[in-house]
Amino acid sequence: MLKFMIQYNIFFVFAVLVIIDYVSGILCAVTTKELNSTTGRNGLIRKGGIILLIISTYALQFLMNSNVAQFGDVTIPNFANIISICFTVNEFVSIVENMSKLGVPIPQPLVEILSKIKKDKDPI
Repeated sequence: MLKFMIQYNIFFVFAVLVIIDYVSGILCAVTTKELNSTTGRNGLIRKGGIILLIISTYALQFLMNSNVAQFGDVTIPNFANIISICFTVNEFVSIVENMSKLGVPIPQPLVEILSKIKKDKDPI
């Protein structure tokens, strides 16, 4: 039961951050007079795809009846949680970027951490 609650909380936090990111993105677009329905729709589609990917990882983990994913010689514990946390961090970075564009002061230590995360990010 505890494992389920932890997974549920991770997904819940992710879902909340998705909503905050979307709203903050709209606020940025309104403020900069760049509000565009196509961009908004594409953002929703992309976020929907991310949600489906996360749900799929939890379904795969459930199907394997294990919290461990095995890829050849590599064992990854709590694979679905790791995927969820990665996307959650990405949403948080986007929110901070949006807040910065809106003129919200961002503490310097947070700016330094997030710039390191963005610099180390390896796109697929």
